[in-house]
Amino acid sequence: MVRQPAWISLGACIALALHGSAYAQGTESRALPAPNPELEEQQKEQARLLFSEGLHSVEQGDWASAENRFRAVLVLRASHVVSYNLASALTHLGRLKEAAELLRAIVRDGTTEPSTRDAAAQLLAETEQRIGTLTLRLAGDSAGATVQLDGAPLELGEQIMMTISVDPGEHHVAAQRDGRLVASESVRIGGDAPLQVSLTLTLPPRIVPRAVVKAAQPAPGPFRASAGGARTAPSGARDDSGDSIFESWWLWTAVGAVAAGGVVAGVLLASGGGEDPVRGDTDPPVLSGTVRARMP
Repeated sequence: MVRQPAWISLGACIALALHGSAYAQGTESRALPAPNPELEEQQKEQARLLFSEGLHSVEQGDWASAENRFRAVLVLRASHVVSYNLASALTHLGRLKEAAELLRAIVRDGTTEPSTRDAAAQLLAETEQRIGTLTLRLAGDSAGATVQLDGAPLELGEQIMMTISVDPGEHHVAAQRDGRLVASESVRIGGDAPLQVSLTLTLPPRIVPRAVVKAAQPAPGPFRASAGGARTAPSGARDDSGDSIFESWWLWTAVGAVAAGGVVAGVLLASGGGEDPVRGDTDPPVLSGTVRARMP
């Protein structure tokens, strides 16, 4: 059972404010401008009103409203008391990491009132016990990848494993490369789940685009005459069906018929009458027979 934090009263806050507390959370001391009594009085009145509203929100259990009011008070007047009350509200909202940071600052500051320091130290011890830890390990190809936890970037550097303090609840880890999501995992910490969780995020290999080079295909050459006088196709020539032209019997049958017809037509056109026939064969011997021709 977590002890409810003790709310420090408005009177204590105003007393610290009137004594001109120089506390500044998480920042170094700065040179203050010349005092303006009228402005300071206005800020005090506004701080009183906001602090009173914050305590009223606490009584109503409206922790978000209480957070807003206490933050507004700190803008007007730095105070350990207000910081403590803000940390108390944050613990109810589940924002334990931020609450712990506020409480540590109060405890470390030598100007803190002893009663306020003791209350902050006790609340800090209870809060730290509820903060979860996530051990994140990257596997696979992490080159060029960026990792985010709940949308906030993680500074991994050359690390492939790191331990992170996280608030209880659902958390989402995502990795991007070249503007594209390449891996993601969700994990629950605290509540019904363990406070210490290990998660391995496996990244796929990086694919580098490469230019596709198309192999140059030899252009079809002209037909050439074979030793027997027939015209042959270039090496590797293929018809539309994907078969070699030399294997297309129907094509070469037609070509043979055209060639034979051409020779016969040439013989008939050159034939005449009256002269003695000349016996001979064509060279190469494609057709054989008597050829009648006019001699010049």
